[in-house]
Amino acid sequence: MLARLTALFLILSAAAVATGQTNTNAVTLRVLPHSTGNLAKVSRLQTEYVDFAYLAGGVRQWGNEVVDLRPAKPEFYNGRSQVEGFYLIGGNVISVNAEGVLLSTDMDFTQSGKLVFLFRPHRLEWKVDGQRMAVIAKKMEAPYVYKSAGGARKTVEAYDCGEQPENKWILELNARAAAESEKKEAARKDAAAKYNAAVKDAADKRMSEAKARAEKARAEREAKEKAEKEKK
Repeated sequence: MLARLTALFLILSAAAVATGQTNTNAVTLRVLPHSTGNLAKVSRLQTEYVDFAYLAGGVRQWGNEVVDLRPAKPEFYNGRSQVEGFYLIGGNVISVNAEGVLLSTDMDFTQSGKLVFLFRPHRLEWKVDGQRMAVIAKKMEAPYVYKSAGGARKTVEAYDCGEQPENKWILELNARAAAESEKKEAARKDAAAKYNAAVKDAADKRMSEAKARAEKARAEREAKEKAEKEKK
């Protein structure tokens, strides 16, 4: 019986490793895509908000998923407001409570001054009314409900900014990024070496053909000169 349980445990452990999880407390590491295409002209405000949003370091955790947002930074610089469900949201803080901040947006929404609520923004304890800020956040299914100063019930869209992951996950993502960068650099060097070799081979072939033509022309000229001398 013990042997069967041990075998079952090993099978389940192997399946967990295959899915990126080693135990119940493990997380899934996710990397957003790299930028593609040319940069577009965007407002200075957007570029400032992108920089604000990445002050949290560019790696955040939602549940058991740690997401590396850094590769997508050029996408937001390119004028995009969301990448694979992660939204760039910027505006002015209206109010702050223990859960997060009520924000009046001034970018990425069709209506200026739209109110949204941000759960778990980076350095919540530093946020004050009237402060400009920006985040990368995931939209929540349920809206945020609060009471206005007059006591009226209000509902606004809610976004979750995630939390700071353990440093070991950031180090793992950094190691993966470094390995991927080395792999791409090795592929670039290999492609460059093959291109240079092909260029050299083509140049050598042209030179060899040119020498052959010159040698043939010289031989024909000498044969002609010899034939003319023999006639005399």
